[in-house]
Amino acid sequence: MAHRIDTSDIWLLDIEAYSGESDSFPVAIAWGIMGGQINHELIIPEDEWVEEAEDQPTTSEFNLDDLRERGTTALDIIRQLNEELADKQVVVDGLDIDEALLERLYEPYGAEPSFEIHSLTNFLSDNNIDYDFHELYERRTEFVQEQAQGTDEAEKSVFALHQLIEEYVQREED
Repeated sequence: MAHRIDTSDIWLLDIEAYSGESDSFPVAIAWGIMGGQINHELIIPEDEWVEEAEDQPTTSEFNLDDLRERGTTALDIIRQLNEELADKQVVVDGLDIDEALLERLYEPYGAEPSFEIHSLTNFLSDNNIDYDFHELYERRTEFVQEQAQGTDEAEKSVFALHQLIEEYVQREED
């Protein structure tokens, strides 16, 4: 019989980038606990980020004016994350540059996250759950596409992570 995997204290996180460039900056972030509410924030970009990305074509659904008008400061988001996620197991999809974007978020303030992030594939491997990377990626894409229009990509990705973990853990337990 397969061992029971407790997912009740697993937190999920996704960060969206302004562009597809490796030195891009974060524009939206979503996080939540498995089975719980998803928090979502747009990020007001730091001036230095905008200057550095001046020539980068955006891949973001948000323009700089949207971010400045509707966003939250990086420092306020850092405080929220460090308070809510301190010493928690935080899983990211690992398919994009979440770790680099997280570092970029904290960098202007000389701060460090109070938590470590782990990719979904590492989470599955650490729990001895078999997976096929291509199937995992396809299922993630399906879950993201099922989400309602008007829901941003970071929020969709956190929901998809939740669905994937739930599905793969259930398979392992069956």
